[in-house]
Amino acid sequence: MQAGVTGMGAALGAAVAWAAGAVLFKRPAERIAPLGLSTLKGLLGLALLTPLWWLSGPVPVPMVDVGWLVASGVIGIAIGDTCFFAALAKLPAHVVVVLSLAGQALVVVLAVALLDEARSLVGWLSTGLILIGVGLVLLPQTGQGGQTSRRGLAWGLAAV
Repeated sequence: MQAGVTGMGAALGAAVAWAAGAVLFKRPAERIAPLGLSTLKGLLGLALLTPLWWLSGPVPVPMVDVGWLVASGVIGIAIGDTCFFAALAKLPAHVVVVLSLAGQALVVVLAVALLDEARSLVGWLSTGLILIGVGLVLLPQTGQGGQTSRRGLAWGLAAV
């Protein structure tokens, strides 16, 4: 039972962090190019994490693991965050956060397809409801802003 509560707390904390990040980065995303903002965020993260890494005592890491870490950083941080900031520059923050929920549904589909995870009927219905909810929030956005909103939605989907 404790693990379930801890997991739910972590999930809620992650949701709060995503929402706060979208709100905090909205203004800078409108003023700074997405690639520049992504680079700035990466450098700030590196500056904050490097002292912690040194304090914990550097350990030898196999080059294969370093390669996976670099690939993950390029895909997740460089490309993903740049697309996220581009979407944030063109869409309201709440729309970008809701759009990111589509990523959760994608994780479920990929877990079933690639990791042979089982999903119950209720689980699939829940995933479908998430996608319907995302669609209901996003649908009016394409009519109000025209091409800019469509471009923002495309950037948001690329970030997902």
